[in-house]
Amino acid sequence: MPRLAERLSSRLLINKDPTAAQRHRTLRDAIDWSYSQLMATEKQAFTALSVFYGGCTIDALEKVLETEVEDDVESLVDKSLVQVDIDGDRCARYRLLGPMREFASSELSNSTASDDLLLRHFRLYSALAKSAALAGGDVRKARFEELDREVPNVRAALEWASGNDLDGAAQLAVDLAGFWRTRGSFTEGRASFARLLGINRELGPRLRASLLRQSAAFATMQDDYDQSTELAYAALNIYRTIGTKREWARRCIRSQRWRTARAAWMRRSGCTAKPMAISTRAIIYLARPSA
Repeated sequence: MPRLAERLSSRLLINKDPTAAQRHRTLRDAIDWSYSQLMATEKQAFTALSVFYGGCTIDALEKVLETEVEDDVESLVDKSLVQVDIDGDRCARYRLLGPMREFASSELSNSTASDDLLLRHFRLYSALAKSAALAGGDVRKARFEELDREVPNVRAALEWASGNDLDGAAQLAVDLAGFWRTRGSFTEGRASFARLLGINRELGPRLRASLLRQSAAFATMQDDYDQSTELAYAALNIYRTIGTKREWARRCIRSQRWRTARAAWMRRSGCTAKPMAISTRAIIYLARPSA
């Protein structure tokens, strides 16, 4: 069955070949029969694997299911329903082939456990991104390497949260900024920030300001200085409204990196307009002993 499944894909669903639909039904019937022979715990592990993209470790699956399932997953591997890959660190990752995944996802969507599993999947990878953002040195490097392996799952978590927990999605994107920047994924980062900022639902002002600030930084890295300046000032306007004077002042000074970059671009392009300077009020405020 695994070799047959590998040769098939979801394109069978839209293939105009009159025999394609029949072959797909035959494969689905075979998977359905195999699924019907599973124990309840094996069915639970099999369907839960469909919330993961690019596979997962046993530890990740057990955290999402909140129960031990290693024996059940090994049984599914023996029955050729689940594939196992060993990465360079000798770590086993488990995944479903396309037709298996479609079947498992369909079964899960018809169960009451779907929403809880997707929420825990989001929380798992949100926590990984947060720990990477807060770490430093070798720990940060290790977290980034873990994120490298989990990029498909992180993207899926961000996509799910965009439609179910906008604040959570925004925080995840902000936490991923350092990872995207280190990996040179500026386009992906900017697209994610822009998508979240464009969603027509209420977003906490601090999170909106953080998204704007990170988006401005990424725009600078891609030499988009006009957009960078616009985004940076939008962020500063929010901080000026909701923050303390001290916070607003610090944000003003930090925004100098965008202004400096824009000024350099203006000089290179022969623009004679006077570049904007750091807010004098901000510097004076922070210089005060009581600030």
